[in-house]
Amino acid sequence: MTEDAWRRLADDFASELSELRRARGVTLDVVAARSGVSRTYIYDLSRCRGRGLPSEQVVARIAVALEVRPDHFRLT
Repeated sequence: MTEDAWRRLADDFASELSELRRARGVTLDVVAARSGVSRTYIYDLSRCRGRGLPSEQVVARIAVALEVRPDHFRLT
């Protein structure tokens, strides 16, 4: 995967994560509590702050917290 393609996936994930969170009316703290993923990591993912793409396990946990299917997030 090229650097540009990787960056687009990370940007798309960040945008979708932020949009879903706002649409559901939940805070970072709520997503963190529901998913068991740290608030800092979720914040970094939602701001595309150099952490890369999350693992499938993290995506699944965040998806459950936001009440969507894990494949809602396109990471390929």
